[in-house]
Amino acid sequence: MSVGQSEPEDNGPPPGILQIEPCALTADMRKALSETASLGRNVAPLVKIFVLLALLCTAGIAAFFILGQMMDAGGWIPASDAWWTLSLSLAGGLGLATIGLWSPVQAMRDEARRAAEHLSRGEAERVRLELPERHLVIDNDGQLVFFISVPGERAIYFEINSSAKDPRWAAYERGDLFRRCWSWLRVPGSRALWHFETSGEALPKLNLVKPGDADDYAWEDALGLAPWPKDGDTIDVGIRKLEKIGAKIARGSEEA
Repeated sequence: MSVGQSEPEDNGPPPGILQIEPCALTADMRKALSETASLGRNVAPLVKIFVLLALLCTAGIAAFFILGQMMDAGGWIPASDAWWTLSLSLAGGLGLATIGLWSPVQAMRDEARRAAEHLSRGEAERVRLELPERHLVIDNDGQLVFFISVPGERAIYFEINSSAKDPRWAAYERGDLFRRCWSWLRVPGSRALWHFETSGEALPKLNLVKPGDADDYAWEDALGLAPWPKDGDTIDVGIRKLEKIGAKIARGSEEA
């Protein structure tokens, strides 16, 4: 760098980039993680017992059916078709119920294990996001969907629901959501957030689209994203394309 030339000032990441810093778990985060870990430890064994009993009942019904078939074939005990159909239906129903329960139980165990690991490490993340001028908001009844522009023709997808006790919805009702900076705490790898706050100057409600009741799935059809993004995901669709889709949906709603 030549003499007299000033060093460029570092103003941090550009708008639309998440700034993440490590921090310690707060008391309410520890309490929530402890409850999750405890629930997994207490409920999972009970469901395991139920699954085991269901397997034993299924095996017993199947064995009874096979034995009955053998006895009927030997002429010892005549059996009606209705009885065998009932036996097979019971065995099949218990078997399907057991298979259906296994996945939720496994998910509960995994969530409890992750909560215990986070508690032992005591680590959290402080996230800060500066909203860019170009963003798109879909206003549905009881739900807001944000598409925030990210460098490289991408966007961050945020889904804010009134029914999920989302602190962002509370900020929206207070009139504080549309501000320059968002910040919150989260557990690494989790989508749940704590201590959501907004700061900075108020932003205009740019591109607030109201697709209407008849067009609830218009965005899914127009974007063609599979699977549909979850809260906080980054999608490979630029804000310009999103704005064009939003304008088209809005025109369709007005015509309807």
